Amino acid sequence: AGVSRSGNAGRQRDAQELLSEFPEPKNLLHKTLSQNLGLSDLSELLRYHCTEGPVKKATLTVLWPKRIEVEGFASRKVEAERLAAAAACRTLKELGVLRTDDELSQRKVEHVQEEQEQASQATVGIHRDPQHRETDPSSSARYISPSQEDPLSLFPKPKELLGRVIQVATSSSSIKDVVQYQTKGGKTKSCLLTLRWPEEMSFQASAWRRVEAERRAAALACMKLKFPLEEDVRKLQKVEEIEEQECKEKEEEVTRDAITNAPYRALSPEEAEKLSAYLQEEWRQTDLWLGAELPVDAHREHVVSTVEASRVTVVAGETGCGKTTRIPRFLLEHRVLAGDGANCNILVTQPRRISAVSVAQRVAQELGPSLRHCVGYQ
Repeated sequence: AGVSRSGNAGRQRDAQELLSEFPEPKNLLHKTLSQNLGLSDLSELLRYHCTEGPVKKATLTVLWPKRIEVEGFASRKVEAERLAAAAACRTLKELGVLRTDDELSQRKVEHVQEEQEQASQATVGIHRDPQHRETDPSSSARYISPSQEDPLSLFPKPKELLGRVIQVATSSSSIKDVVQYQTKGGKTKSCLLTLRWPEEMSFQASAWRRVEAERRAAALACMKLKFPLEEDVRKLQKVEEIEEQECKEKEEEVTRDAITNAPYRALSPEEAEKLSAYLQEEWRQTDLWLGAELPVDAHREHVVSTVEASRVTVVAGETGCGKTTRIPRFLLEHRVLAGDGANCNILVTQPRRISAVSVAQRVAQELGPSLRHCVGYQ
């Protein structure tokens, strides 16, 4: 019994010390996490669980900056949760995340000195900048975040990171419609960053310079979106460099013929001239057969002249009018008979393999036995 009374007395002393150091622990704990992370809903980061009985046991689990689990005992649930929150505040203080009033006052003095020495440093208070949180003398916050938790220390180049990730996520080359910076103010610049991905969000920060204000707002956005840290970013960049190098190596590989798949070698001027003359002679000696007359045959000259004069030509016609089988042949024959057949290749795409095969067979049949070797499919 004596041991039990001694244990209870020690527990009561610990509880009194905790509550004297942290009179409102639940509010302080919520404020600490909310301002460090820029979140208002902390239901996923702070979890209370209380057991029933004469003595209530409250278990508090905190998931930031690491997993912390503390307990509080009291006759009432509210007091048990207060003690658990106070124990969590003490743990965060030991981690350097939370500071007492004395430390905070000293930090304010140091910050004022830094402000006088470096006019370019950001002034923050009403905008909740995580690096210098207590520059506003009217602020009632009772903690500041250490430098290692400053978003700019985690994301030294936040604007570049934010733009790169959103470009990849939205598959867009321009992010102007998704990321918008609006900077206002005179001596002190205030930047409002609006994101429209993955949902519409706003982040605000201020500094003496516009560029610095935008960097701080972008760093808050990176923290909110939980982007990978710079170390992980460097790993991603390394992977991207490897993939880019592999793509370059593939591009440098031998180009292959689209029809025969054989290695392609550009013809010399003499070879091209000789091949053009051969094709021209062969075409002239062949009795070309068009088969059944199709509607596009009447527009042959107009189609060929338009294609020759334009980079892009769109031909609209009914199904079966000869767009796929006749127009490619008209274009090839025009170049061959003009003595430029070596520099002309006609490629026709089809959505299905069976369509490509049947079109190639039809065109080869119309060209006849002596020229059917000029048609193929892949």
